[in-house]
Amino acid sequence: MMRSRSGTPIGARSIVLVAFPLWLAAASIVKLGAIEEFRRALEAHAVIPRSVLSMAAWAIPLAELSAAAGTLWLLLTGRHIRRAAIPLLAAFGVLTLYAIVLSVSPPARPAGCGCGLSSTPINNWWPLAIRNGACTAVIAACWAWPSGRMARA
Repeated sequence: MMRSRSGTPIGARSIVLVAFPLWLAAASIVKLGAIEEFRRALEAHAVIPRSVLSMAAWAIPLAELSAAAGTLWLLLTGRHIRRAAIPLLAAFGVLTLYAIVLSVSPPARPAGCGCGLSSTPINNWWPLAIRNGACTAVIAACWAWPSGRMARA
């Protein structure tokens, strides 16, 4: 079995901790490349106060990019694999909460998610909340999984 420098087995957990931050980084880079479009999506959601929308439009993708980079850095420098999940868990947890807020109190008109990968207006936010929640749960499982092999019951 292949192991990282810290001795943790490389497997499904590592795949998740590489694929998810790459997905998050791609979405954040697209947002940064179309910052005004992202700001308009945030404005349409009517969750963030208008007085801080411009700042939030920059801060959100930069925070996502930082979480993705932090996860990859912790993973690739041989740090403990559980620690690598923490920035990613925080980012997807916030994305899940935001989608739940939009599910409970949707925008007045259908609006795009602002994720950077799709501009299709969303009528029902629950599928996005469920998807983000499922991603958060998978990342949480990567964090909670003990080091070494999982014991069989």
